[in-house]
Amino acid sequence: MTKIERRSTDQAELRVAGRRIEGLALPFAEVCTATRCGRPERFEPGAFGLGEARTRWLDVGHDRTRVIAYSPGGGLDLRETERGLELSTDPLPELPLVDRTLDEIRRGTLRGLSVEFHAREERTDGNVRVLEHVDLSGVGIVRTPAYTGTSVETRETRQAGTLRGSIPFGSRLECECQTGACQTVEFDATAFDEALQADRLIAVFKDYGGPLAATSRGTMRIRKTDAGLDVEIDLPDTTVGRDVAELAGSVPVIVRPLIDEAASEFDQITDGDELINVYSSAATRAILVGTTDQREGWPEAEIAAEDRAVDQDEARRLMLLGML
Repeated sequence: MTKIERRSTDQAELRVAGRRIEGLALPFAEVCTATRCGRPERFEPGAFGLGEARTRWLDVGHDRTRVIAYSPGGGLDLRETERGLELSTDPLPELPLVDRTLDEIRRGTLRGLSVEFHAREERTDGNVRVLEHVDLSGVGIVRTPAYTGTSVETRETRQAGTLRGSIPFGSRLECECQTGACQTVEFDATAFDEALQADRLIAVFKDYGGPLAATSRGTMRIRKTDAGLDVEIDLPDTTVGRDVAELAGSVPVIVRPLIDEAASEFDQITDGDELINVYSSAATRAILVGTTDQREGWPEAEIAAEDRAVDQDEARRLMLLGML
């Protein structure tokens, strides 16, 4: 029989406002005490193997009849960062269960997160159990903590829309390099691996004076595919966010990386009179959003208005899953 274990986390500080839920589900650096976990233990970075295809839930109290989000495709974003296992979600609106859960988080009745997992690989370091690889079933919003120093919170997100763009692999793209040394760039499939692991990217409009979103806040999501990087940005309901939304409706807008060339790895080749930088590792400082006449090869980004309504077919499907 597969042994399912649960480990819960508490928050050092709780801030609540609105409907967005964010939290650190489990920290990598902390050792859980024997009193809380049965024996001292900690999780290795990368232990949760989120790249493995499977459904994972966010529920209340590890009760599968009280699911408020799930992944993939159900509004739950799980990611492993330097800090640990983090999550964010905009739960389905106008559901009594979601409203009650948000209210209990605000009042402090629900004040922690708990991971549910099956241990696959582990070792002992002194008297500490070290979990190296686990199958994550889901995360519960709970009352009783085991780990400390983490947070769960809700945030209100007012948006001017969602911008969706991409950065393709293996395509020649017209360049606006800071040095002006090359006319064209091309990105290998490995070019952004380091940037994705750091999970600290921000998106800006034109330059750093126009901040838009950040991966660490869940307002920008970047996913690597065989074709390239898919970038999704929640445009804030600010002057800058509204400017981008209006601009995308009238002229072509692209998303592209702001690269520190000196810290990157690339081969420089020539094709006739054309000088091309082919990046195997692109040290990415930020994602730039904007319009330019030097955009050959770059896919045009699309803008979608924020719409969180749930249609009747989706509602019936979720009801069959026990979510409504």
